[in-house]
Amino acid sequence: MNLQLSQVSYRIGEKCLLRDVSFQIGPGKLLVVLGPNGAGKSTLLHLAAGDYQPAEGEIRQFGHDPFNLPRSERATRIGVLPQSSRLDFPFKVREVVHFGRSPFVTSQKENKRVVAEVLLAMALDRIAERDYLTLSGGEKQRVQIARVLAQIWSVSQGTCLFLDEPLTSLDLAHQLMLMRLLKTLATGGHCICVVLHDLNLAMRYGDLIALLNGSGELAEFGEPPAVLTPQVIKAIFGVKTTLQPSQFNDRPGLLFE
Repeated sequence: MNLQLSQVSYRIGEKCLLRDVSFQIGPGKLLVVLGPNGAGKSTLLHLAAGDYQPAEGEIRQFGHDPFNLPRSERATRIGVLPQSSRLDFPFKVREVVHFGRSPFVTSQKENKRVVAEVLLAMALDRIAERDYLTLSGGEKQRVQIARVLAQIWSVSQGTCLFLDEPLTSLDLAHQLMLMRLLKTLATGGHCICVVLHDLNLAMRYGDLIALLNGSGELAEFGEPPAVLTPQVIKAIFGVKTTLQPSQFNDRPGLLFE
């Protein structure tokens, strides 16, 4: 299994943020984490990435405990995009993306190749020489995503990518572009876990859904059509939903009432 959580719980003081979460992801899967505000989605992502140590339970990435991996190995196997990334220095876009290559002992030629490919994949090639501080919010978000992608871009196996609300500030075209790219990376063997709020994008692109309830428990886990039913959405989010046929694949779209 690429990623496995077994009865994982996490607490801060007496408050339990996550409770007895268990699931596993095999090769070639894109996991979308969903849930209401305060459900523990970001906490789950950081636990799975090895940033936090669980109070109970066990986490394995490709058979390893990510929390106990050496920092140098973590940096070349695990890429994490937090909800917000602040940078207050006037680096060029290309230089920021190049930061993602700093853990690797690779040639300058190889690093330039990877950075160029990631810039192109994230539609940043035309602004590669721009000052990062002059960019719009959506452009900055794409640069930060590209920086994290550069960490795992040239590694074909044994890597995990964790993205916490990466669609923030992105326009519709770039949201779709990113979801297609993440789907391709997952199919290529990377372990991709992403926190989203858009249920329709989760339905369309996710291979698996981990749906948390307001108590930090895993309410549902499985393929999107089995998880994102009107009954489940009403129970978790308190919103009435109807299913609509979709022309993109065999999965329905969601219409919110």
